[in-house]
Amino acid sequence: MKFRHYQRDAIDAVFQQWQDVRSTLVVMPTGTGKTMTFAGILQRVFPRRALVLAHREELIFQAQAKIEQMTGWNVGIEMGDLRADLPEGHLFGGPQVVVSTIQTQTAGGDGLGRMSRFLPSQFGVLVIDESHHAPADSYRRVIDYYGQNPDLKILGVTATPDRADEEALGQVFESVAYDYEILDAIHDGWLVPVNQKFVVVQGLDFSHVRTTAGDLNGADLAGVMEEEANLHGVVGPTLEIIGTRRTLVFAASVAQAERMSEVFNRHKPGCSAWICGKTPKDNRRAVLRDFSDGKLQVVCNVGVLTEGFDNPGVEVIVMARPTKSRSLYAQMAGRAIRPADEIAHDLNDLETSGERRAMIAASRKPGCLIVDFVGNSGKHKLITTADILGGKVSERAIDLAVRKAKENGEAVRMDEALDAAETEVQAAEKAEAMRRARLTARTK
Repeated sequence: MKFRHYQRDAIDAVFQQWQDVRSTLVVMPTGTGKTMTFAGILQRVFPRRALVLAHREELIFQAQAKIEQMTGWNVGIEMGDLRADLPEGHLFGGPQVVVSTIQTQTAGGDGLGRMSRFLPSQFGVLVIDESHHAPADSYRRVIDYYGQNPDLKILGVTATPDRADEEALGQVFESVAYDYEILDAIHDGWLVPVNQKFVVVQGLDFSHVRTTAGDLNGADLAGVMEEEANLHGVVGPTLEIIGTRRTLVFAASVAQAERMSEVFNRHKPGCSAWICGKTPKDNRRAVLRDFSDGKLQVVCNVGVLTEGFDNPGVEVIVMARPTKSRSLYAQMAGRAIRPADEIAHDLNDLETSGERRAMIAASRKPGCLIVDFVGNSGKHKLITTADILGGKVSERAIDLAVRKAKENGEAVRMDEALDAAETEVQAAEKAEAMRRARLTARTK
């Protein structure tokens, strides 16, 4: 396997951490190859066997396919009717990697589920994909069970290390081995630049929406977004903005998603469909296949495409579901930041970040667009692209970049806006420090 520079650095950092701690975390944005990175780690620990945990069926099959493709190993799935049979009492034999859902591992009245089919000693590494879920009780039970093996090493991989309910990942992971920010990946030419567009909707008022578990209350938010005037206030501008670009819309409720799709189709017949968690799997696959093939331009969804959905053709994300959660916003925005599929592998052959950025700029997908709708947010601090890009930028610069983007009215390249805002803030702070120095001198 040919690893990118940050993947090599992440792999080295994990093994360095494992010299001192048992469990560590790797943070990498969507689209930067988390699966390839932990596959490289599993190659290094061979012949010790690995168990990979995820929480959704899509993630399970993706992990199996990618690990088999990259390593040539036999990867077994433990989920539903699928069994990954290991020789009982033996450390070797059977699949080299077992991929399983957390639900399969813990299902059952005793909470052990199918964990009891395996011996803790049969695995040398436990990988938790989308590990921002790891503080949940179900994950803790699995970690405690396999952790009976004193030689087990634990790795968490995630694009979004912070949780809306503020459960500390530090309860599970002892260290962060490597943290690669979205802005780093954009500057390095691995992800497309992010453009932000704010649209003012006059009737949109979040001031009376309650906060529950760190985010906007679901029922209150749905009530606001389902109002007829707000539905049209979101759909109308969206149609003008997106043109012919493939678009994902994130909605706050099933009713909102269904009605928005209906309004899209009223304006542009046959352009849209909607899906939710209760959509039958065959129907969901058909909708996403039509979307990928270009038969549908707009898919409205309620919480089902935030993780495990990889379609580089997505160019626009419409945030018709505002949030106070940086983690959730990053997951939604992450569906559009991958480069066009036809250049993804070619980027690996380029030596410099400038060459990669130039290739992205010349491609059919030179950037992505995130559309947020602005109303009366009241006391709420709603997340924007500046918050997910500005991990190493001061809060003053983030606030300044957002204010200027809202005043601009047009789509703004948020990475450039943040750089400019940080420069302006630092200059202002330097001038203020010099002013205070002169005041001190006069006082003396």
